[in-house]
Amino acid sequence: MFDFIKNSYKTVLVVLFGFLVLVLWASWRESEESINQIDDFEGCAFNYGVVSIHPKTCLTPEGDFFVKYSLDDSRVEIDLDKEWPINKGKLLVSGKITGQWFFEASFVAKLWDESGRDISQGLAEAKEDWMTSDLIPFEVVFEIPATWQKERAILVLVKDNPSGLPEHEDALALPIKIRHVF
Repeated sequence: MFDFIKNSYKTVLVVLFGFLVLVLWASWRESEESINQIDDFEGCAFNYGVVSIHPKTCLTPEGDFFVKYSLDDSRVEIDLDKEWPINKGKLLVSGKITGQWFFEASFVAKLWDESGRDISQGLAEAKEDWMTSDLIPFEVVFEIPATWQKERAILVLVKDNPSGLPEHEDALALPIKIRHVF
């Protein structure tokens, strides 16, 4: 009879020990996940590196996309508080940027969704003499697909680089608000 109690006692201890190990492992995993939760570009870049340099972007293994915004860059002026209207499938964005970004009075501008996917691309055109280092007004028109109905996007301004030299490449990324007009 005592052998049965000894064996039951050992079984109970093994089960309790296994349960304790399982609980400790689960709590460790949960704390590890909360420590590694990425919620900004800097955290993503620190943990996973930068995917693209112009503009700086990062992608987590889970598919979360982050971009380093150029919010305090003196080379560009765009009203980030404005809701830019999409009217009849067209989005007109205007602002100012230094003359060095133009070549033959234009440069490429892209519109991404918040996941970094291309929505549209356009040619930003200077509205004044562009051969200066001053801020030059520009406008760009994007064709927006009717299926795209988001209220936020990423405006990417790509410096024109006719030389093709990597040291002259640059891009700025800016978050913009969008209003759909019907």
